[in-house]
Amino acid sequence: MIEKSIFIIPNARIMNETTTKSPRFGKLRCKLSGHRFVLTKKVTDSVSEYRCVHCQEEYTTNSQGKLERLTKKSKEINECLRDLFNRRSKHRVPRITP
Repeated sequence: MIEKSIFIIPNARIMNETTTKSPRFGKLRCKLSGHRFVLTKKVTDSVSEYRCVHCQEEYTTNSQGKLERLTKKSKEINECLRDLFNRRSKHRVPRITP
């Protein structure tokens, strides 16, 4: 089970999860105060997918660690990356240091 966490960009205000989500004012709210991201998928240790609570836009982290919009192509890349990461983690032998 993925634990949901909140990622807020610097100029965003912190709000409760019970905040009403108005679709017509969501984009305007994000333009004024910034997006409020909630973690939707943890692809790998360094790549995650986020969704804005207000405007419902989806974002992902790119290779430099910056947020970018989640396109169909980046969604496919994340799925392949997640499959590869899961396969490697199953066969990984833990290191024992003396």
